[in-house]
Amino acid sequence: DFLRHVAPRTRRLRAIAIPGEAVSLPASAIADAARASGVPDVAEATSVEAAIRGLAPDAEAGVPILICGSLYLCGTVLAESG
Repeated sequence: DFLRHVAPRTRRLRAIAIPGEAVSLPASAIADAARASGVPDVAEATSVEAAIRGLAPDAEAGVPILICGSLYLCGTVLAESG
């Protein structure tokens, strides 16, 4: 349901499962939901690093990157990206 509101403003999405969290949705389920919501460029990433690397051209062009998920995911992203 969340993606329905975000999708119209989203060009690219990289889906990952929360590392180390057994109850996390699989990346494939997140990617499928994003596609169904109309996000044009969706891919699964195997790690936080891979997801960030997939969005790097946008970040370098000044396009904001929004991290969505639990605080566990946000903490992992911040810890791994410095």
